[in-house]
Amino acid sequence: MAFPDEAPVAQLAGSIAEARDQIARVTRDSPSLKNYPAKVLVGAYAAGRRIAELEPGLNRLPPECPWSVDELLRHDFWPESGRR
Repeated sequence: MAFPDEAPVAQLAGSIAEARDQIARVTRDSPSLKNYPAKVLVGAYAAGRRIAELEPGLNRLPPECPWSVDELLRHDFWPESGRR
């Protein structure tokens, strides 16, 4: 699944990396929250998609998240955008 437009992804890369770091830190420091990202993925994706649809170039995201939690939390994962 490709991201609709690479430019918005590049602009958000810092925020994405920071969010991944925060999730990794919280789940490492609180083992009881290890499964929390998987529990909230559907709702978080839907909320994020609604916000992203307001941005140019991000209004064609799939209705359901096509990526796994493991993919989304990997620092080298950028959906077919060419970023690595």
